[in-house]
Amino acid sequence: RLEQELCRRQFGLIIIDPAGWIVDLNPAARLLFGGRGKGYAGRPVLELAADWPEVSPVLLAEPSDSVEITIRGGVRDRVYEACRSAMLLRPGEPAGALVILHEITVRTHLEKALRTSEQKYRSVVERGNDGIAIVQNEHICYCNPQLAIMVGKSPEQVTEMSMAELLVPEVRREILAYYRSRMAGRPVPERYETALLHADGSRVEVEV
Repeated sequence: RLEQELCRRQFGLIIIDPAGWIVDLNPAARLLFGGRGKGYAGRPVLELAADWPEVSPVLLAEPSDSVEITIRGGVRDRVYEACRSAMLLRPGEPAGALVILHEITVRTHLEKALRTSEQKYRSVVERGNDGIAIVQNEHICYCNPQLAIMVGKSPEQVTEMSMAELLVPEVRREILAYYRSRMAGRPVPERYETALLHADGSRVEVEV
C-alpha cells in the first residue's frame, strides 16, 4: 500500500539489497535515470552512483534524514528531496535499503521567487520616503527608517512603543477608534490627517 501511494505521487523508488546491488527501480525512478536507456536493475549501486554523482551521497550513505539534491541536464535542472531508509526482514536482520526521491522543483522555484519578492518589497519599504509602520494589537511591531526619522527616534525605539504613544495625546482616542473599527471590519476613512509625537515633544503632521 505504501509503495502504491508513493508511486501515485510520482516518488522515485530504488531498492538496494544488502550486498549493494540494485534490485529494482519503480517507473518514476527509471524515467529519472534515463527511461528505457541503460537499465540499472541487477547492477551494482556503485554504477548508478558513478553515472549520477549528484545522487551518490544518498545512494551510498547510511540511512539518513532527507537531503536536497539537484540533478542537472535536459530542459531544466530538477530538485529532489531524497532519503535512504534501511529495510529489515525482522529486527537485526537487514534486507537492504530503500532510496526515495521526491521531486520538489516547482516548490523550490516558488520559494525562490517568494524570497526575491520579499527582498524587493523590503528594499522599497526600507528606502521609501514615506513613513511605514506595521501595527499589531495596538503595538508597533515594525517601522521603516523614514518613520523613525520623522519622530526623532531609532526604529528599535519605535517598535517598543504602543500605537497610542506614537500619537499626540489629543488625537489618540479618535485614531485608536479608527484602528479598532478597521480591525472589526467596520468602515473607516481611507485617508485622514493626524499628528505624531516627536521625541522633542513637537507635533509631526501626517496623512495616513
